[in-house]
Amino acid sequence: PVASFVCGEKRVKVLRSTVREETGVPGTVLCLKPLVVACENGSLCLEEVVPEGSRPMSGEVWAMGRRFALGDRIE
Repeated sequence: PVASFVCGEKRVKVLRSTVREETGVPGTVLCLKPLVVACENGSLCLEEVVPEGSRPMSGEVWAMGRRFALGDRIE
């Protein structure tokens, strides 16, 4: 099984991630290098993702392409 979420209109699969302890409003970008996103309980470091129609890449590279900034929300 693979976790996934929708960003914009495209599904993003999460291939590798690690649980972190940072907290914030769920979906908020807490760190860009590496990409850390707040969850309901703690946060996740998105290490490797596959955006729909694309190839696997690091979460960091994906976030740069989407031009995320600290505090942005992934919904």
